[in-house]
Amino acid sequence: MITWTRVSPRGKCATLQHEKHPNLLALSYNDRAKCHFFTNLFRPEFTNNRKNQTIPSVVDDYRQYIGSLDRVDRSAKLACWPHKNSRWTMAFLWYLLGLCVSNARLILVDYNDLSYNLSDFLVELIREWRSELDTKKSAPQNRSHRLEKSTFKARCEVCKKIDRYISKTPLFCIVCKIRLQSRCFVEYHKTQRS
Repeated sequence: MITWTRVSPRGKCATLQHEKHPNLLALSYNDRAKCHFFTNLFRPEFTNNRKNQTIPSVVDDYRQYIGSLDRVDRSAKLACWPHKNSRWTMAFLWYLLGLCVSNARLILVDYNDLSYNLSDFLVELIREWRSELDTKKSAPQNRSHRLEKSTFKARCEVCKKIDRYISKTPLFCIVCKIRLQSRCFVEYHKTQRS
């Protein structure tokens, strides 16, 4: 069911409502350009805006909150560093990362009553990440030697030196990064410590 309604001298409004699902509404409105809306929140109702013009309630709601959407998009775009992607999934991931950085700055500003612009916040964030990475690199790593299974096989380091031909092993020590049979594991680490 399509209905055309002239709501102002400049614009017409056309609404399309589904017969089986009356909560779905498609609306076309002539403003400066033709605007199309598809919603399940609004009905084909009209309201008066601040200039006392009769417009659809969907358009009024959009006009009230579009500034917020534009600010979010702009700050997410500014928070990202330049990149080229041929896949839309990576471009979307970079957009989400920029959005998270932008929202983190807003949360910091709101809760701590600070005035950070986005570029200063990005510099500070990168500085914090770098210092955290540097402390992790300089911290002593107490990883224990143990055998893990890999996808391919190679000859055992101990068996190579003894010149024994034993079938290749998929096991390797995660700390030493060498191939070892399970029976050669203890022997190899005893000789390395002494």
